[in-house]
Amino acid sequence: MHLSTMLRLARASTRSKLVSRSSSSSSCPSTTPAEVYQSRIESGELTRDEHQAAVVERLQSLHSRVRPFRPPPPGQRRSWAFALRNAVFGAEHTSSRAPRGVYIWGTVGGGKTMLMDMFFDVAEVEEAMKARVHYHDFMQVVHNLMHEAKKSAPPRDANR
Repeated sequence: MHLSTMLRLARASTRSKLVSRSSSSSSCPSTTPAEVYQSRIESGELTRDEHQAAVVERLQSLHSRVRPFRPPPPGQRRSWAFALRNAVFGAEHTSSRAPRGVYIWGTVGGGKTMLMDMFFDVAEVEEAMKARVHYHDFMQVVHNLMHEAKKSAPPRDANR
């Protein structure tokens, strides 16, 4: 499969998951991840968890960096998959780079998806620029890009 086709399919898969998730999620009246998390604790929906609270702090920091960021004009926008491809293949970096994200990891049932969905819902980013990509889908794209990079790399010298 050609790389551009693979990236387009990954993006389409992500979009369909976004539509189904966003139609079932309730809108949050609060404006930041910390406010939403605190309101859910106060309402009894959640119990305070130290690991989740630490993730919320990181998401709050990211939220404050995303707020002032202004993406390039529409003709210069790049998808997350395009940016990933450039990172793998070593394309030049621009000075108007988006804020660095947060990698959330932990045990099954620890609230990773809930926290990510919470952040996604309150992130003040133009809807057309938002993409909620689950780890599994993201890693499929990464591994396919790595495979493409290996195919185009020169042969390795086994004597070194």
